[in-house]
Amino acid sequence: MEFEIELGQEKFKIEITETKEGAKIKVNEKEFLFGEKDERKSYSFSQFFIPQKELFYQEKIVSPIPGEISEIFVKEKEEVKKGQTLLTILAMKTENEILAPKDGVVEKILVKKGEKIQKAQELIIIK
Repeated sequence: MEFEIELGQEKFKIEITETKEGAKIKVNEKEFLFGEKDERKSYSFSQFFIPQKELFYQEKIVSPIPGEISEIFVKEKEEVKKGQTLLTILAMKTENEILAPKDGVVEKILVKKGEKIQKAQELIIIK
């Protein structure tokens, strides 16, 4: 499986290959091996990432990855524009921006700065 992701200003080309021992994950030409003796072998890549189209469901924005809310840039009742940064999540030592998927008004903020969150946890409701 091959794909590219963009985090902030950086682009990452990711290749995942299944091996006899586990898996090989290549990120921008740097290889990471996950084998039978590696505790991380039980994690699937989907536990850390959700496709962008699934971030917005029924007016609720959910977390694409587990992590910690590092900053919230909007307030309830605030008007937002598509592409505006709503909050950032610190995960795997990287700040991940969560952007507004459409123009609207922030109805409810469901998390607080510093809160530990899970993948697919509801973050913000936009109407």
